[in-house]
Amino acid sequence: MITQTIKLLSKTFMRTNMRINKIRKIPPFLILMLLTVGGIFLLANSAGATISSGTIAGNAERDLVVATTSADYNVVFETDVPTTTKVITVTLPSNYTITDGNLGDVDSAINNNEGSGSVVTGMVSVNGVNSAVNNVVGNAAAGTIAVTLNSAENFSVGSTTFRFLIGIQNATTSGTTGTSTIDTSADGETA
Repeated sequence: MITQTIKLLSKTFMRTNMRINKIRKIPPFLILMLLTVGGIFLLANSAGATISSGTIAGNAERDLVVATTSADYNVVFETDVPTTTKVITVTLPSNYTITDGNLGDVDSAINNNEGSGSVVTGMVSVNGVNSAVNNVVGNAAAGTIAVTLNSAENFSVGSTTFRFLIGIQNATTSGTTGTSTIDTSADGETA
């Protein structure tokens, strides 16, 4: 049956003068399969936007010491995704320990890292303008910390900068920053 179908398709599509009655002989499941596979390629995002540049680094030498708890980490990034969103997710290497759950008072958990010219707690700086943070939540199993803002921001307008003040314990085997990723919940954004 499959061989006959393939032969029929070959003959049908190779002829320049296709006739409608031959197309009608194609089994419905094969037509459905071709449309489904073709639809997957049409829906695939072939040019996903990414964080165009970003760094995650210990704030000071003391923040890079092996097994330091509540190590301060500066996050700076730029993106080319011009949509608004509220959530920034930072993923740290698997050998770091992340405090699980809500990290408590945002003024104790994060500051804008002087992005607006002076340190302001509970804020993220987006292109030099402070944006209030709603919550900072760690996920120990995933090794992530998610920062949720009070209102949606367009991160593509310039550099976004902030500093984690709690929630990160350095690896017990290395005092270096390691490889981390930054992502936002903007449509089309990839880490």
